[in-house]
Amino acid sequence: DHEMEVWMSSGLSIAEWVRPTLTFAAPMIIVIATLSLGLSPWAVHQGNEYKQKLMAQEESSAISPGLFKEAKSSDRVFFVENFSGEQGSATNIFVQTEKNQKLGIISAHQGKLITDASGNRHLQMSGGRRYEGTPGQKEYRIVEFDKYTLLIQPKEPGKEDTPTAGKSTPELLRNPTQGHLAELSWRLATPIGATLMTLLAIPLSFSRPRSGRSMNMLMALLAYMIYSNFISVGNAWMAQGKLPTSIGLWPIHGALLATTAFLLARQAGAFRKAGK
Repeated sequence: DHEMEVWMSSGLSIAEWVRPTLTFAAPMIIVIATLSLGLSPWAVHQGNEYKQKLMAQEESSAISPGLFKEAKSSDRVFFVENFSGEQGSATNIFVQTEKNQKLGIISAHQGKLITDASGNRHLQMSGGRRYEGTPGQKEYRIVEFDKYTLLIQPKEPGKEDTPTAGKSTPELLRNPTQGHLAELSWRLATPIGATLMTLLAIPLSFSRPRSGRSMNMLMALLAYMIYSNFISVGNAWMAQGKLPTSIGLWPIHGALLATTAFLLARQAGAFRKAGK
């Protein structure tokens, strides 16, 4: 319980605690930096790609015989009486489409799924009719066809942009926009904060007989909560343009470092006075 008193009484400086403390915490800080700068963005990117693949799932896979199936875009409804998923052939097909506030209904005796030279998937129907008109109006058009091809899914569906949190750190550095710099500051704040909190643990490790260890634990928890909240607010302000990227989160890091230096100096001064 009095290791620090013994250390100071031996004539060793409190600053000499910095190197062994950082050496002990270095492996964990390296792991935190690796997660923050590399693995976490990669995981977000992979999750976004998987989400896009699910959203871009071919509508043909949703076709079930005897059931009405609505497309993901909500502008088509499919119905087939019989469907062979392996061969892609269907019989007694019904398709309802909606485009430019006009309702279209297609009925065909048979059809099949085909893939063109570009890799796009189509539903090719034969021997049917297409009805087109505006609901509530008497005018409508009927077209009989021998073959009618309907695009089911393009080969390369449009993809959403990768979120900033899913972009790699080198990519953020290559394109230093406001949002990218805010994200970069957020990623750097994690290992920097771990290092600063490690240094703060040195002056907080001094325990007084009357207060015990609980007071220092509460102080450490309070310091972390305040620091973490300021980092979150500062990062949000950077992303919104309220905080210049040239300043960034460095004042917050500097404030915690200055607090740590003040506590270290105060503890060293207290021991020097006690020694006299």
